[in-house]
Amino acid sequence: MNTYTATLPNGEAVTRKSARIYTHAVVVEGFMNTRKGQHEEEPGLLNWCGSEALAQKAADKARSGGPSGYWTGVQVIEVN
Repeated sequence: MNTYTATLPNGEAVTRKSARIYTHAVVVEGFMNTRKGQHEEEPGLLNWCGSEALAQKAADKARSGGPSGYWTGVQVIEVN
C-alpha cells in the first residue's frame, strides 16, 4: 500500500493510501453554483490520477462545468 500527499495552494496537505499508483492530482477552487447563485472559494482536491495526461483530461472536464455550476480555478499538481 502506498501513501500519497498532494499539497493544495493554501498549504493544506491531503493524503491518500492506495495500492494504485498516482502521479498527479486535480485541485479546484472557487466553485460557482449557478443554481443557488453562491460562490465558494475554498480549494479542494477533485481527482487523483495515474498520469499527467489523465489529470489534464480531468482538469479540462472540470473547467467545462456541469449542470450545477463551474470551477473558477483548476490546476494539475504532482503528488508525492
